Amino acid sequence: MTPAAAAAPPSPPAGHAGRHSWLTRNVRTLAGVSFLQDGASELLYPVLPIFLTITLGAPVAVVGVGGGCRGDRRRHEAAGGPAR
Repeated sequence: MTPAAAAAPPSPPAGHAGRHSWLTRNVRTLAGVSFLQDGASELLYPVLPIFLTITLGAPVAVVGVGGGCRGDRRRHEAAGGPAR
């Protein structure tokens, strides 16, 4: 071994060329789509009861029961229980 070769850092294993080699274009795209989908679904929940009552003409009691069921499921999952 020559002194220059001994001083050089070892090359990374095959498939691990860079520090962020796992962060491919597909991974970035899927992360962005997931982020936007999560934001869109969070923005939809406050508007959904208005849409159901005004546009579709659903009774307020039906919207309340649906919202209560959805709230119970979310509280159950937040407490560590399995999704129903």
